[in-house]
Amino acid sequence: MSEIVVQGQSYPFTFQISGEALQNFTVNMKIMQHPGDTPAVNRNLTITSSTQGNYSAVVTPTETAGLSVGQWFIYITSTDADETIFSKRKINVAKTWV
Repeated sequence: MSEIVVQGQSYPFTFQISGEALQNFTVNMKIMQHPGDTPAVNRNLTITSSTQGNYSAVVTPTETAGLSVGQWFIYITSTDADETIFSKRKINVAKTWV
């Protein structure tokens, strides 16, 4: 299932990671239409407190404004010294209606 994201509006979401010493993880978010594409968004996320392994992130209004209308994927990669965890979610970007 995918969610509707409106261009120019923020998109808050949650993702899950689990493991030991989560403060040692580096978490990166990439937004792409197809695997192997150059990401339209590529930045690290800061891990703060969690609720049962659920972490919050936000795609900013500037970032959503830069996405064309259509289907996109948010890829979350969480890496520490000995493991990498991947997470993916599908979004549909829509135009702003006046």
